[in-house]
This record gives sequence, structure tokens and C-alpha cells, in this order.
Amino acid sequence: MKVMVVEPGHGFSTLDVHHGLCAGLRANGVTVIEYPLMRTLESMELIVGGAEILGIDVPGGYPDVYQMASMGIPGQAMAKQVEAVIFVHGLNVPLSIPVTLQRGGYTTAIVCTETPYQILHEQSFASLYDLVFTNDRAGVPMFTGNRPDTVHYLPHAYNPAVHTIEGDKAAPCDVFFVGTRFPERAKLLDNVDWSGINYLERTLDYGNGLPTAALLEQITPNNVTATYYRAAKISICHHRADPTGLAESLNPRCYEVPACGGFLISDPRAELFDLFGDCVPTYTDSASLETVVRYFLTHDEERDTLARRQRAAVEPHTWAERARDMLATLARHRSATTMEEPTSWVH
Repeated sequence: MKVMVVEPGHGFSTLDVHHGLCAGLRANGVTVIEYPLMRTLESMELIVGGAEILGIDVPGGYPDVYQMASMGIPGQAMAKQVEAVIFVHGLNVPLSIPVTLQRGGYTTAIVCTETPYQILHEQSFASLYDLVFTNDRAGVPMFTGNRPDTVHYLPHAYNPAVHTIEGDKAAPCDVFFVGTRFPERAKLLDNVDWSGINYLERTLDYGNGLPTAALLEQITPNNVTATYYRAAKISICHHRADPTGLAESLNPRCYEVPACGGFLISDPRAELFDLFGDCVPTYTDSASLETVVRYFLTHDEERDTLARRQRAAVEPHTWAERARDMLATLARHRSATTMEEPTSWVH
């Protein structure tokens, strides 16, 4: 099988999902053509920006850079003779693109990485795709514009090529946190008394007024993040505030930290207890976070025992397994729409 996977259009967070999914598909014998949406967007922005600086008059106004950057997707799908086109994130792709692909006979799928945080945006275009994969299990019934059989839960996972115990380690620290400094996270972390604790964070802070270029320099690549997970005694996962109050599922850190041999603590999520049982200590506010941190910094043996249990819990949850589930769903969809006998797309 040959598929095209379209990048999210930016260079952090969801791009890691893209890389993980591509690696997982290839591990299942799939030929993967990656569409570099981020670089294409950057090129189109330079072209339009340069025309504006030069004062070039464009009849009808300057074109939409997102439309320009995405126009090559159908042509690339045709040139490479793919069977399906998978969009990761998809919020940066004009609605005309999946419609055009469907008219050309291509199976289209979207991996919604922002459920439930941007559910209204995701709902607005999900019905234009043949299949929808959402990162939160509570989000499946939210896609009311789709037939129930076309919406599926695709949990996050870890990439064994990146998230492994073996590998480089950053300088040792007691506590590590990586992620975007959303207001709720900033409030939580800033109200902890870190005195006497070697606390390190690698965060992206939109609230500090920095220009985009400076913000991008704050991004820590996923393979570098893994070196911190291996080196820290404790790694924190704190999920984003959920506007719907319905979120149940885990973000990537919950899989990646234990896969690297790190010790994970987290705020509560329903799926956290389903996956890990009682081996991930939880907190609810700054005070309880500090209590948990200080306790486990002085209980090395208990911390190490729980870290081993955490790693055992996530071990099966690789991107190869997620891709296998996706391919089975694609095969069932193809069978239902073509009336052919179901055949495996895994080789």
C-alpha cells in the first residue's frame, strides 16, 4: 500500500504525531509519501511577502498562502499514485482539498489532534473526510456531522526509534517539565515552592510577547526532549484545560516519559487510571504537586519501582500498533465502499 501523509503545517507538537504515524506506517510495510506542508507554507509566505514589499499589484488581491501551499496535495497524490491521503491536524488545509481528493477517488482521513480543545473547528470540516481519527475517546460522539462508523479513537503513542531507555542523557535534574505554558500551566508551576529542588522546564510561552521567530527558538525537538526524560528523576505531565469538561484521554508525554525509562507524575485523567492503574502519582493543584514531588525525591526505591511498572504499561503502545489499527480501519472502509472482500493493507 502507498499513502500520502500531510504535515500539520507547523514545527512542533503535532509534527511529532506526524513523524510517529509515518514511522508506524512504514513499520507495517506501507510506502509513505510525506507532503511538507510547513516548508511549503513558508515558501508561499515568502513569495507573497516579497510581492507586497516590492509593491507588485496582483489583480484580485494576494492569494491565500494556505490555499497556495495546499494546492500541490492532489497533484502529488496523483503523481505518486497513492491509495489514501491522511492529514495530521488538518486545521491548516483549506476545505477544498479533501473535497478535490474525494472527487478523484482517493480515500481521505484526518487525524484530529486538538480534540476537545478545538472541537468546533474540527467539527466544521470533519464531515468532508471519509474517516476521522480523534485523539480523545470522549471526542468520538462529538463529531455529530459524521456517520458513527466513520469516527474512530486513535490514542497517542510513543516512537521506539526516539523514546527508548538507551540513548543520550541531558544534565541530571530533579524535576522536568516540557510543553506550552498555557495560563493554567503557568499558574500551577509558578505557585510551587521549588526551593532546594533542581527544577528545569523547556516551555513555549505565547504570553511573553516574543515575536514568532523567537518563540520557535524555544521549541525543544522530540529527540532532545527524550534526553531530559532519561535524565530527570521526575517528569511532570499536565494536560491542557478542557473547555468542554469531557476530556478523558492522555497526551503524548504519558507514553513518552515511561518509554524513555523516566518517572511520570500527572494531573488526573480517566484514561490515566485505565492504562496505569495506581502506578502514576497524581496531583490536583500547586500544593499537592509540591507534596508529590518532595515525597518521591526522597523515596528512590519506590520511585524506581513505579517507573518500571509505568514502562511495562506503555510498552505495547507504539506508533506501529496505532498505524496497524488505522490500516485495518482503512481496509474496512475500502471494503464497505467498493463492495470488495476485505483485504489487509498491512504487509
